[in-house]
Formats: sequence, C-alpha cells, structure tokens
Amino acid sequence: MNLLAQQSPVFALAWQARRFDLGNRLEYAKCFIEFALRRPDTGEPLHVFLRELLNHGGSGSRG
Repeated sequence: MNLLAQQSPVFALAWQARRFDLGNRLEYAKCFIEFALRRPDTGEPLHVFLRELLNHGGSGSRG
C-alpha cells in the first residue's frame, strides 16, 4: 500500500455495515430477507408473510 501511495493517491472508506457471506446459503437468505424488509414496496408484505409463516409453524400449507 505504501508503494502504491507513493505513485498515486490512495483512497479508503471506513465501512460500518453488516456483512453477509453470500457463498453460504443461510447467510444469502438472511441478506435477501433483510434487504427485502427494508424496501418500501416489499417490506410490509414480506413482514406479514414471515409472521404468518412463523405463527403457523412453517407447514407450507397456505390457502
């Protein structure tokens, strides 16, 4: 890094965000769900769906 900085400017960003390992299926699912819940167009419907799914034990039988 020091050698690179001597030749041209080097920029850095202190990143304070949650990280997900997208190579891991569970982490990928967590990431997808978290970001979908943040979106104005999918957040509330997904929240309702997840609540129903968890309340009914995740049996998969939906009307």
